[in-house]
Amino acid sequence: MLDFNKAYGKVEIIEDGSNGRIKLSAINRQSEDRKTKLKNNFVGVLDTADSRLVLELCQELNKKLPDVSDDEIVVGMYKSGIIMAGYLAMVRKAKFTWSTPDEFGDFQDAVQFQEGHRKTATHYFYGLKPGNKIILVEDEITSGLGVADLTKVLRDYNIEVVAICSILETINFGGRDLIKTKTGLELESLVKVEVA
Repeated sequence: MLDFNKAYGKVEIIEDGSNGRIKLSAINRQSEDRKTKLKNNFVGVLDTADSRLVLELCQELNKKLPDVSDDEIVVGMYKSGIIMAGYLAMVRKAKFTWSTPDEFGDFQDAVQFQEGHRKTATHYFYGLKPGNKIILVEDEITSGLGVADLTKVLRDYNIEVVAICSILETINFGGRDLIKTKTGLELESLVKVEVA
C-alpha cells in the first residue's frame, strides 16, 4: 500500500468503464494532508468539465447500483461529491443533498461528521432523517476512510446506506477492502486507477 504523504507523478487506468472518456493526470497538492491530486475532466474544479460527460459517466455508474427506491436520497460530500450527487440523482430521478462546512439555523439538528483523516473537514448534512435510505457518491475513492466513517455516523442516526460508489477508485490505498470491512458494502466504481 502506498503512503499519502508522498507525491506521485504517474497515473495509469487499470479498468475503464468510461470507454476512454476520462482523462487524468497526477498533480501536487500544495496545502493538503495528501500530496497528490488526480486532475480529471469531469468534476470541473481544476479544469472545465463537459456536463454531458458527467451525465454519461453517472449513467454508466448507475448501471452498477441497486434499483432506485421511492424514498432514496443520493448524498455527496463537500466539495467534489456535490457534483456527483446532483448528476447521479438526476439519472436515478431521486432526491439529493450534500454536506456543507457551514452552520445554518439549527445546525445542531443536522447530521454532523468530522472527517478524521482530513485537516479541516467538518461536514453538516441538512435534511437527512432517521429511516432515510441513501446512496453515498464521491468523485474519487482512495483510502475509503471518509465514506466508511461517514457510513458509521449515518447508521448511528438510523439512516440506511444502500450503496457506496464513485467514478474513480485509486486502488493503491486499499479503499475497497477498508470499505467492505468497515461497512459490509461493496464499493461500486466506474474507473480503477493506480498511481506511482
